[in-house]
Amino acid sequence: TNQDNDDDSDYEDVEAFEAAYNFRFEQGDTSIITHARPNTIKNSLRRDETTKRKEKRQTKKEDRDLLEKQRLEELRRINNRRRKELLAQENLLRKEAGLSENVDDTILFDDNDFDPEQHDQRMA
Repeated sequence: TNQDNDDDSDYEDVEAFEAAYNFRFEQGDTSIITHARPNTIKNSLRRDETTKRKEKRQTKKEDRDLLEKQRLEELRRINNRRRKELLAQENLLRKEAGLSENVDDTILFDDNDFDPEQHDQRMA
């Protein structure tokens, strides 16, 4: 029975070690060292993390973003100009047709077939 107690205590020690080792990253146990050295070393001779390649990538990204912003602004300007031209054209058509500004647009842009009698009633 003495040997059984030793085996049980050894088994418990092994279980405790395995549990501590398996969950070393989840638990904040400082008795087990997880890394031999720190990730960043103070007063190191290594270059900064901002390298020429990283800076070049960043400037390229900024240039792309700037070009995209300019492209969207130009599209907005073109759309606004086109909208103004269409409104001016519509107003000219209204003026030439003798329609006032208050005429309902559904009458002008009706998708139904043309009915001459209904047209004469509207124009009278």
